[in-house]
Amino acid sequence: KLFLTLILASVVILILDGAFLCFRFKLSPKLLIWKMSSTYIIAIATASSSASFTDNMEVCEKKLGIDKRIVNVGVPLGQTIFMPGSMILFYCLTLYISGFFGTKISLPWLLTLTVLTVILAIAAPPVPGGGLACYALIVSQMGLPPEAVATFCALGIIPDFICTATNISMLHIELVKLADSLNMLDKEKLLSE
Repeated sequence: KLFLTLILASVVILILDGAFLCFRFKLSPKLLIWKMSSTYIIAIATASSSASFTDNMEVCEKKLGIDKRIVNVGVPLGQTIFMPGSMILFYCLTLYISGFFGTKISLPWLLTLTVLTVILAIAAPPVPGGGLACYALIVSQMGLPPEAVATFCALGIIPDFICTATNISMLHIELVKLADSLNMLDKEKLLSE
């Protein structure tokens, strides 16, 4: 149930944001997926945004048509602090583990979890297993028993691969939108095969 929820949430967020981009630029979804696929494959195979860094820079500039000035700042900064997939991972894991340990969930608890996961998604190191550094903080702040840290560590390993790939793909989409808003997007390059 947990893994299915994580995969579904990651896929839905990618489809919605990607569909918006395709609609806005009259871009074929198949072409967009093909252009972003090399970086996605590296990220999902390694769970490391650092391993996909070079390919990410190349995809953004040469395949997606983003101006080099945005790529040089946006990719390093984005790979470090823009982690929507990690936020999904922290949120879903916390809800699942809270149910497992019988923690009472209320509206203020959910609001606290939302703020905490946003902050930790920004603070998590962009390396494989970077989320491990955040689990103890989630456990202490959300009133979970200390042994929940081990459960977080065990359950968070596999989904980290999917979340890293989601982070990278969402970064591509957001950088295209940013470049377009600044008139720094080569639309011919974006739309060409």
